[in-house]
Amino acid sequence: MSDLELQWRDTQYPRYRKLVADAAADAETATPPRLAELVDIVGREAGIYLWYLAVVGGSAWKMEACLTRFARQHLAEALPQQDGGAQVLLRGLPGTQPLAVPHAVQSVDWYHPVAGELPSDQPLSATVDGRHRELAEQRAAAEQRSRKLLADRPRVLSDFDRLLEVTQRYAVIREEQARDFTLGWPVLRTCARRLGQYLTGLGVIERPDEVFFCTRNEINSALADIRAPISAVDQRCELWQRQRRLSAPLTLGRPARLIGDVIDRAVQEARGAAEPAEGVILGHPASAGRATGPVHIVYGPDDFAAFGDGDVLVAKATSPAWTPLFAAPPPWSPTAAPLQRTPPWWPANTASPPSSAPATPPDD
Repeated sequence: MSDLELQWRDTQYPRYRKLVADAAADAETATPPRLAELVDIVGREAGIYLWYLAVVGGSAWKMEACLTRFARQHLAEALPQQDGGAQVLLRGLPGTQPLAVPHAVQSVDWYHPVAGELPSDQPLSATVDGRHRELAEQRAAAEQRSRKLLADRPRVLSDFDRLLEVTQRYAVIREEQARDFTLGWPVLRTCARRLGQYLTGLGVIERPDEVFFCTRNEINSALADIRAPISAVDQRCELWQRQRRLSAPLTLGRPARLIGDVIDRAVQEARGAAEPAEGVILGHPASAGRATGPVHIVYGPDDFAAFGDGDVLVAKATSPAWTPLFAAPPPWSPTAAPLQRTPPWWPANTASPPSSAPATPPDD
């Protein structure tokens, strides 16, 4: 796994950054065929990046599950579940501070504007840095309690140190990788916007944003000066509107029998054995703790301005573009969300963190 991490850090990541920078410089003046070519080039490299994120960054989930089992077996006294359990050991790690980057997304579907295109009424406040320092202090105190509890069992303590080191390392790698996965989205949207304007000028679509509902073959035909109207766009848009309100499944397909469903096992490990109270809204677990406050349903960035200090956030999912929302003082507690990555800077009184999962709005 460390070899793959080095391949990503030393080769693929720099290549992705350079390719995106070159494409951005080219996109504003490129011809329509060149725009389609740039989409292919950037999209292919983003797909390679996603593979590294899934394999290298995704391994952090498995390691956290191992750390959770270890903590429940040996560190229940030092890391009580009501205070966050093993997740406390992953808080406030260097390199995991929340950043409001312009390529942060609402969804991996690049139909949606990226953070740099949205109003920035809620910039990250200085309280975020202070909270990160506070979480780092909590982590250091938890490590000290854990080592003190294991001091008379040197072999178990050695196992703990090794497990903690590798889990913290890959938790940071996951955050680094997830943060820049969508680095190419702004240039992809620029290329799509210009292609949409071109196709609208040809009369094959009515509005530039309909380009997102065209197939590649249809675009190729238009680029070859075959100017037949693309009639299926409206039906595809209607189908997309219906499907985007559905909750995404945790996994697709059937896992190999010998491996089993790794994600489901990780969710069950984090959820624990306790039965939820009647009427509780259930999301997928990220970190333990409780928060109390007025419930506020947030559908997307347009609702950020109405979200008040101390509100409890309810959403189907959150995404990196939601990061400025979490600059507000806690408590806020995203619930009823799909499986999401868990950033180590996430405090104990939250149920789910921002993720790279698509942010589909809750049902009315």
